[in-house]
This record gives sequence, structure tokens and C-alpha cells, in this order.
Amino acid sequence: MEDNLDVWKPLIDIVNGCSNRWRTFVVDVPDFVLPYIVGNGGPTSILKCLKVGPDFSFERPSIGFSLTNSLPMPSELVLSAMPLRSIDIGWSNLTAVGINDFYVNECLVLLRWAPRLVTFAINGLRPGQDKILLAPATTTHNTLERLAIFGIGEKQTAQQLLDLLILPSLVDLSYDSRPNPLENVSAFLQRSCCRLTVLRVINRDHDHFSKMAPASGLQALENLEYHGYLDDCLHCLNRATNGGDGSIFFPSLRRLAIWDEPKNWSGLADLFLSRPLKTLSIHPVLNTNPMHKNTWVDKETALRFQDLVEKGHNIKIMVHSMGNREARDLLPWFIEFRMSENRMVD
Repeated sequence: MEDNLDVWKPLIDIVNGCSNRWRTFVVDVPDFVLPYIVGNGGPTSILKCLKVGPDFSFERPSIGFSLTNSLPMPSELVLSAMPLRSIDIGWSNLTAVGINDFYVNECLVLLRWAPRLVTFAINGLRPGQDKILLAPATTTHNTLERLAIFGIGEKQTAQQLLDLLILPSLVDLSYDSRPNPLENVSAFLQRSCCRLTVLRVINRDHDHFSKMAPASGLQALENLEYHGYLDDCLHCLNRATNGGDGSIFFPSLRRLAIWDEPKNWSGLADLFLSRPLKTLSIHPVLNTNPMHKNTWVDKETALRFQDLVEKGHNIKIMVHSMGNREARDLLPWFIEFRMSENRMVD
């Protein structure tokens, strides 16, 4: 591979020559090229956004990113398949980080290195640990507001991370629970004493959502995005808590989006009765024509939806046709169809 360096050298020279003018820099090159991207030797850097590493890789290279005589202090960093210890930057200015293919202890060390971090997106956690860095230990981060954990291929890997985190400022959580239990999310929220306003959950286990819903820190929730079983979600949202005072789950909920194949629509309109819900979007997961009767809203629910829409609520049933990326809102069609039924009966 080194034989190809001559092909890369003219581009490397151009890139290095203007390193003092980099504000956003994306490095996605073969491993053997990385050691030659060292900047022009100037002592200052105005770099604000840095992305290092390929979007997909079968293995992590040992070579990282470093500039000669300069220590960039970016505010945004995206790392993909690159060891944390191989990135030579100043960490204290970082407010947004996205990582792919990291060990649990790398995530925890990064949080300690970046005390001003606000947004942390994790895609792909590795089991085990980077043995050169500190072993995993409970970590408190006081400024992190948004955390996303997706693409987890190993059971319990995400749980290992959450069990070691305390995030008192967290307001926005996205979590893929398919290979990991939801129960430890409740414990994490309890331990952090945070108050979430936004929650996105991917879940494919029946009735697991109800185990998470009572968690303290969720009573201020305003925005819920749920990829899971519609009936389980409705069963949870439409029943009282165990407090015995008649209170409901998520009393502050204003926006709800659900991804699932619908079976029973009747409980959806009830969600508007006891909370300030303004926006409801249902995204049926369908393998058939969206006009199939299995997806139809029943007459009573369609008329209740019509009444809610006339009162200013935003309600949509967004369905993708097979082979068509653009979604259509079928609610107006359902309402018109049911209204025409009424006119025929009259």
C-alpha cells in the first residue's frame, strides 16, 4: 500500500499547506496516508469541527490524528473506528461528539476529558475495554444534556455503560433497547436525578416499556418517540400510575410519535383527554398496501380525530407505500371515507 503514497502526495501537500485555515476538516483516507497529514507546522489552529475515520471499517487502525506543533481545540468531533488515545487534540472545548465503534471505557474517559460536552452520540459499543486506558469506573458529567446510544450489537454492552453513568443535566435520551433491557435505563435516570423532556426508544419486547415508564425523571417528559408495540405503549399511557392518586404516566406529554403496525386505534384519541398532547403521529410498519383494510382507522376513532384536528391538534398517520420513500398522511382519507359512510347511512 505504501507504494501508492506518490499518488496521494500532491493532495497531502495541498491539505497540509493550508492547515492554519481549517475550520471543518474531514479525514477519511487509507491508514497509510494518516501519518502524513500533519499540517504546515504552524503553532495555531482555528479548527472547530473534526471528523476522523471511515464510516465503516472491519478493524480499528493504531494510527490516529496529530498536527505538528499545533493542538487543535475543536468544539465538534466525530470519530469512526479510531482509538480515542490516537486522537491528539485539546478536549476542553468540545460540546458535541459522535463516535462509532468504541469501547465502554473509551466513552467514560472521553466524558472525563471533555467537561463541557453537551451532546454525545454513540453508535456501536464494543464489548471489553481498551486496556491502555483506565478501566471502567462510575463517571459523573454535569453538562451533558443529550445522549444517544444506537446500533448496539452485544447484549448488556449498553447496560454496562449506563450503569456507570450519572448525568444530572440530561434532558434528551435516545436508546436502542433491542439487545439491552430497559430496566437499567430506569435505574440510570433515578441515579442521575435528571428530568427528561425528550425520550426516543427502540424496543421490540412486549410490556417492557411499562417497566420504564414509572421512572422518576420522566414526569416532565414532553416528547416521546417510540419504536415498539403500539398496544403496549397505549396500555401504559392510558392507565393510572401506582401512586393511588389517579395520576397518569407522562402528564406533561405534548408530542407523541409511534412506529408500529396498528391493531387497535381506539385508545389513541383517549391520550388527549388527560394531558396537554398537541401532536400525534403514527407510522405504521407495513408490508402490504397502505390502503389495506388492516390499516384502517375505525369509524368512531376517525370521527374523534376529526374533532381533535378541528380543535387545532396535529394528528397524522404517515404510511410508506412499497418502493416509495415518500410518506403519505392517510388520516384525511380515513376521515373522508368514514364521513361518506355516514352520508350513505343517512
